[in-house]
Amino acid sequence: MSDRLIESIPFFQGGMNEKDQETGNSELVSSVMMRFDAVRRRLSQIGNLHGEVATALRTFKNLKMYTNTKKRVGSVPRVDVGDIFFFRGEMGLVGLHAGTIDMEFIGVEDRGDGEGKQIAVSVISSGKNADKNEDPDSLIFTGFGGTDMYHGQPCNQKLERLNLPLEAAFRKKSIVRVVRCMKDEKRTNSNIYIYDGTYMITNRWEEEGQNGFIVFKFKLVREPDQKPAFGIWKSIRIGGMV
Repeated sequence: MSDRLIESIPFFQGGMNEKDQETGNSELVSSVMMRFDAVRRRLSQIGNLHGEVATALRTFKNLKMYTNTKKRVGSVPRVDVGDIFFFRGEMGLVGLHAGTIDMEFIGVEDRGDGEGKQIAVSVISSGKNADKNEDPDSLIFTGFGGTDMYHGQPCNQKLERLNLPLEAAFRKKSIVRVVRCMKDEKRTNSNIYIYDGTYMITNRWEEEGQNGFIVFKFKLVREPDQKPAFGIWKSIRIGGMV
């Protein structure tokens, strides 16, 4: 039963209309998340123990049950700072961060200024891009690349490909959504994703990485007047309350 899809979900029969898919509201975002969790749990109960998340996500895609598909700079409608996601794909269902890489970008008008045609709109601090310091007010994000695409050998990172949208956000002073990825101590090989609000890329530099090759570093500083999110999570972990 591992490849079975749920054929219908109450109150979302036939999916959502295009307007609701493009821009969500509190009811839609809450409903999508609640029903995703219900579908995932139901799939687990019927024996889909190892693929219930992927199957649930595929079900929602087939039934067109997602919202906030319009890519945008800044906050996402009705996704609140401090929201926690237990599966990466959940963020895509509500438009916070789509795709499998740790940076999402949108196309921008090419004005011939040499700053590229894409600009970063969100990043996930995880894996080799993660900031080990875990400062709640700033983030050091490591650039992409550093492996030769033809031979798989280490090499210097370059200001190209996925690093260009980050550079564009830095030069244009465009805000970027930040998601903090933390290891879930209660689940094997699993993570928790905390939406930490909007940040500004304030600096970019190059330095020598652990393997001796050049890597790009981007410093992001949290925008003021946002409620604490990752800061609360970190203080609870340090205090031994989990």
